[in-house]
Amino acid sequence: MANPVIELPAFDTLKALADEDPEALESLRNRLVAEVIERAPSHQRAQLQGLQFVLDMERRRAKNPMQCCIRMSQLMHERVDRLRECLKETLYYDGSVTTRRTVKPPPSAVILEFPRTPQDAPPKS
Repeated sequence: MANPVIELPAFDTLKALADEDPEALESLRNRLVAEVIERAPSHQRAQLQGLQFVLDMERRRAKNPMQCCIRMSQLMHERVDRLRECLKETLYYDGSVTTRRTVKPPPSAVILEFPRTPQDAPPKS
């Protein structure tokens, strides 16, 4: 059975929390993150918890919210790039059993040129 969608408060509510009670907003964020991880399939939870740990550490290291946002964006782009590389390797995997993945080179071909016969020549204008 699919997990129901987790409802977020309205933007204005979140904005008011950020302005008036940042600790309550942080508490809400932590609760929602924990709920998402709890609803994930059991085989993915450890990986999600690890990712959340990395994000929490980056949040703590950041000197300001913009630095935090930029660093998290960089981390997500790095993960997407790694996923893209894994997919690319999978598409070109040659099936050999080695400790290192091998990538098939792109196929090569010899292009043959056939002479044109008079009937194949384009009409003269």
